Amino acid sequence: MVLSDTLQDLWELQLLDIEIMNLQEKLRNLDRGKELKDRIDFLSNLYNKKNDEMRKKEVSLRELEIELSSLEDRKRKNEERLYRDVTTQKEVDGLTQEIQHISETKSSIEDKILELMESLEELRNEIPTIKKEIEELEGSLKIIEDNARISEREILEKIQVLETKREEKSKGIDSKLLARYEAIRKNRRGRGMSKVIDGKCSECGVELSLSIVEEMKHQEKILTCEHCGRILCT
Repeated sequence: MVLSDTLQDLWELQLLDIEIMNLQEKLRNLDRGKELKDRIDFLSNLYNKKNDEMRKKEVSLRELEIELSSLEDRKRKNEERLYRDVTTQKEVDGLTQEIQHISETKSSIEDKILELMESLEELRNEIPTIKKEIEELEGSLKIIEDNARISEREILEKIQVLETKREEKSKGIDSKLLARYEAIRKNRRGRGMSKVIDGKCSECGVELSLSIVEEMKHQEKILTCEHCGRILCT
């Protein structure tokens, strides 16, 4: 096989390699819903946190209600004693002060209960909203993941077809030349060859020396770009 034909085969091999490389890049960049997953994780953590907060506040509310009930019972009993059992002014003053203290404590607890009830109302409205958003996002994520699986399968099938073609094409190329091409390709963004167009290397854009351009007309040996080292062809 003449060198020009060998280089043409090598060029066609590179076209297959570029197509495979582009498909592999497309595979790596498939949208698999990472942003949605991150958002779902954030909302799920928030949902759990809000539920924990709500449970703790419900416990606190029950405890305050029990304490309030106990205070109301104490106040009622003291008031009954004040109007029924006490006989001295000292006892009247003592019970009156205790009733006043209980009333102040009750007032403080009632404020806390009101504050907790308002906070719980907000949480009970907020939590279902978060849950609904999570469910909607999970639905969207499923669609994206399903599409990604379909695209992945299609891309892998195309790559397999191209790799089979590449294997067949490489059989007709000299093993030393093929190894040289592979070594260059590894260090040159997947491109081991370059076309000479208007006296320039089409890959790096550098103008080739006149001697290289002249030798390219006859193509009697493997020539490489003086700048990027790629194998040249016309």
